[in-house]
Amino acid sequence: MENVTQQFANNMNDLHYGNADFEIEMKPLMFTSDTSFGVKLNEVKKRAVVRVDTQECIGVVGPHYNAVTHKEMIDNQRAIIDRSSLDTLFIEENIITNHSGSRCIVKHTLPRQMIKTPDGDTAALSFLATNSFDGSFSFFLSVGARQSACMNGQIFTNDSATLYKSRHTRSL
Repeated sequence: MENVTQQFANNMNDLHYGNADFEIEMKPLMFTSDTSFGVKLNEVKKRAVVRVDTQECIGVVGPHYNAVTHKEMIDNQRAIIDRSSLDTLFIEENIITNHSGSRCIVKHTLPRQMIKTPDGDTAALSFLATNSFDGSFSFFLSVGARQSACMNGQIFTNDSATLYKSRHTRSL
């Protein structure tokens, strides 16, 4: 599922989130077991990541998992671009989620902000961010040229500088 938006001004506050526009909550995982004293409810040391709107479980994570919503990731990347002195006229925002929303990729391309690549070519500057609730992506933000990511977990960055990459731990 993909949401592509052309921006004609430097105001990124009016943009939407496409299919990444949902909240999550963390719920404990439980199971029942039959004992000689009856049915016992057991709690697992894992948590379910659940979409608030559909109540669908989109991931199972450990107790130290630090969730970052897709909207927070998108807002962070928008804020980085908005606070920069880059030419953001005609910026293109591309938000892609998988069918359940457990994975999200956002790419901003600045067509008026050209950079020279090491091989002497030129390319538009782009910002790439990934996030997931199912363990397929780390939280990842990068800037550079010729960048892309696939829903199968592959991230391609050529001639880019990674700004930040972190697992979803407490230090995120």
